[in-house]
Amino acid sequence: MKLVAIKTVNKAQTVQRGKENAIMREKNLLTSLKHPNIIELLTTAQDEKNLYFIFESGTNGTLDDLIKSTGGIQESVAKIMFAQLINY
Repeated sequence: MKLVAIKTVNKAQTVQRGKENAIMREKNLLTSLKHPNIIELLTTAQDEKNLYFIFESGTNGTLDDLIKSTGGIQESVAKIMFAQLINY
């Protein structure tokens, strides 16, 4: 059994906020990203009410967890992290 993380997106709220295109862009971007430091989008699914983005589970927590636990990331570190992502 594989541990996954699931992001749930309410369809009605997405339409109400006019965010349909943004959700499709997010899906397309996440589908195309292949990097060892980015959680992989495994698949998507939907039912009558929701869209589901199914990701591999991160073992070391999220970037948000790191930022909250350390009180922030210095700009010099953020630059290195971003450079690693765009240069892969």
